[in-house]
Amino acid sequence: MDQIKIYIRSKGGLAHGWGHVIRSYTMAQYLNNGAKKYEILMGVEGDIAVERFLSEKKVSFSITSIDAIAEKEQDSLNEFLPDIIIVDMLEPSDKLLSRYKKYCNKLVLFNDLGRDYSIGDVIISPQLLQAYPKKINEQRHLNGPDYFILSDNIINLKKRAGINQAYQDVSTLLVVMGGCINKRVFERVIKVIHKVIEINIKVNFIIGYDSDIDLYSYDYLKERGVTFVEGTENIGEFMAEADLALASSGYVKYELAALGTPALLVSVVDHQDMLGSVFAQKSGAAEYIGNILNIELKELVDAVKRLIFNESKRREMSEAGLRLMDGDALRRIESEIAPI
Repeated sequence: MDQIKIYIRSKGGLAHGWGHVIRSYTMAQYLNNGAKKYEILMGVEGDIAVERFLSEKKVSFSITSIDAIAEKEQDSLNEFLPDIIIVDMLEPSDKLLSRYKKYCNKLVLFNDLGRDYSIGDVIISPQLLQAYPKKINEQRHLNGPDYFILSDNIINLKKRAGINQAYQDVSTLLVVMGGCINKRVFERVIKVIHKVIEINIKVNFIIGYDSDIDLYSYDYLKERGVTFVEGTENIGEFMAEADLALASSGYVKYELAALGTPALLVSVVDHQDMLGSVFAQKSGAAEYIGNILNIELKELVDAVKRLIFNESKRREMSEAGLRLMDGDALRRIESEIAPI
């Protein structure tokens, strides 16, 4: 059987977030390890931190600085000649998708915001949305959390996850704003942590793979028991151990839900406002409070403390999160895009 060539196109970095890069890599790794024979190439717009991350993985990739990929990518596609192109970016343009469609037999598109696309053969909308996109012509649409990709780390922990943290008093708060964090958001979170540790709980703060912050000035928080964790593929361990999370409304909200960890969600970029509020409303696995830079500090701290002391609410969130997805998204997606 000839190899199926799959080109996975993504974009990420400090200014754009890391969710798409992590998801693209997770899919590439899964396809590489599967029983079928694929040849995988990732094409990524990203910064030096993204390049460093991918260079440590066993996946072929090419990387170009943000907004400078077009000419180099054309050469790569002409040489690689993909059968399938998977686009995992926030809102790719119709012009870009039209160009990709000329290079492949099947164009697959991740569509986190639920936009109607006329170009694309398989449209994957894995997030909870108020409304899913319209089918156009012969498109195949895969909607909802059954198609939300989780890493092996999260899946393996989910298999033994139980509703245990939510039954206890909160002793550990996890703070995670996604795969990277900028200085303004970091400084806001630090103010929240400073207030929360007054009630004697442990705080683990996942910084992520990329940041523009200086940790050396926060020794006083380390002395109070705050643990700062830079990029880690074992983030699930911290999620599973947490009794409550303060989290951004990106992909981490699904990982937390999968492990039964109750969460207070904030947005750190504009599009997360819709995603966070709909997720909280439809899943029941979290509460959403708003954009972290626009909320009054007291309101934010009070919201965290309310959940810390509301055992029954945390229990409800934990139960709802564990029911939300089964972790089998990659198998479902593979069967749709490259059926036997």
